[in-house]
Amino acid sequence: MAFRLLISGPKACFPRPEFRFARISYDVMTPVAAKGVLEAIHLKPSINWIVQRIRPLMPIRMTDVAAVSRREAKELGGLDHMNVDGRILVDVAYLIEARFELTALARDDETTAAHSAMFQRRCKRGGYIPPFLGMPGFSSTIRLLERDEGLPISVGIPDELDLGWMIYDVAPVEGGTPRFFRAEIKNGVLDVPPAHSPDIRA
Repeated sequence: MAFRLLISGPKACFPRPEFRFARISYDVMTPVAAKGVLEAIHLKPSINWIVQRIRPLMPIRMTDVAAVSRREAKELGGLDHMNVDGRILVDVAYLIEARFELTALARDDETTAAHSAMFQRRCKRGGYIPPFLGMPGFSSTIRLLERDEGLPISVGIPDELDLGWMIYDVAPVEGGTPRFFRAEIKNGVLDVPPAHSPDIRA
């Protein structure tokens, strides 16, 4: 069963790993961030979330933020005398389209129907800690779209946009190696390749 989750907020930062000492955001929510949102709502060892599409709904707008404190810079891995600037997104909204599959850890009595019901219940009743938009401190509002509900209208998003190489996930079986894919918005949508796609590279 596929789900469509609407998430929005005043600020977001989906940090680019190549900028080690600065919080520079990608232009659009990343698959790993979208998966983190879903796991914040319903995380079990017996299921694995699969993000299929990310649909940006608001214009891509960035703003520069002031340098962080020396202590924060040190925590980010920099020297304690460094200042770290950032560039974050403002006024964001995305539609995450995703599904989940049972893993090898699922018990015999666990079903996709039961997990689907739990996820929907938590979305509607708020039985979770609100997920952040990329990094702690960037609060969000979410809403699960009903099955027969139409798609929200995208505003100011080009039909096609090359986003460059974007982080896909961090593969634990490879010692925490980041994996990347060539991200492109087509027809206003970022399609996310499956985990074993040859388009994903370490």
